[in-house]
Amino acid sequence: MAFKIACAFMVFIFLVSCVVQYNDPDPWLWIALYAASGVLTALAFAGRHTPLVVPMGLLYFGWAMYNMPHIAPGEWLTTESSRESGGLMVCAVWMAILTAAWYRHKHPAES
Repeated sequence: MAFKIACAFMVFIFLVSCVVQYNDPDPWLWIALYAASGVLTALAFAGRHTPLVVPMGLLYFGWAMYNMPHIAPGEWLTTESSRESGGLMVCAVWMAILTAAWYRHKHPAES
């Protein structure tokens, strides 16, 4: 039950993230990334876990790490690049949680 509540909350967060991209210099890229996270989360909410969470999580994490050297000390969440990295890290961490849920779904504990 807690997992479904968390999924519902994250679908809402990803939807809001899509909406606020309207004034971004490259909105369609970010809308697509947040929408993909929302769709994968909605699938998990519905019990239709998918292994796509693994490569998506790696993509988000790798892209966030790629951006990190371009962020000067003291600029965290004050520049476009740092905010993008923060959003990518939220997606990466959530994909890691969905990966664990997918794995548990695929390999239920034997009783």
